[in-house]
Amino acid sequence: MTADSLMTAIRRVLNSISGQFPELYPQLEHVLEQALYLTLSEDGSSATDEGLTCIAELIYNQQTVSEKMWGFYFHILDLYIHNKGVIDSDNIGQASVPLINFMVKAPTEFKSMNVPNFGNPLEQMFVFISKVFSDGQSLMDE
Repeated sequence: MTADSLMTAIRRVLNSISGQFPELYPQLEHVLEQALYLTLSEDGSSATDEGLTCIAELIYNQQTVSEKMWGFYFHILDLYIHNKGVIDSDNIGQASVPLINFMVKAPTEFKSMNVPNFGNPLEQMFVFISKVFSDGQSLMDE
């Protein structure tokens, strides 16, 4: 089974159990963490969309956002803001889904949390949005 197929299978499982077993999600975070980070790397870039969908599902189906999942928030932003070649204009829409889920599931933390070396999630979101508009303008100018 290829990495793409594996992530598709994982996404389908997450979709099929969506919200039914809340006690499983923290365990799933732990089990899937490395595979999800792989999808957010150049080596796993062919499965980035599936990885982003899985991250969105994990966040959406929990009452709180764990520290482990906040790591994905900053990782996704870092990939795009610093042009690391995994998240670009082709999949920015897909990347936005888990980012929105962070805002919805943890609004207080989103506004007030401060993470060393990354800062505040809200401030970083403004940087992200600014880059989206800048990149969009560049595409229109071409």
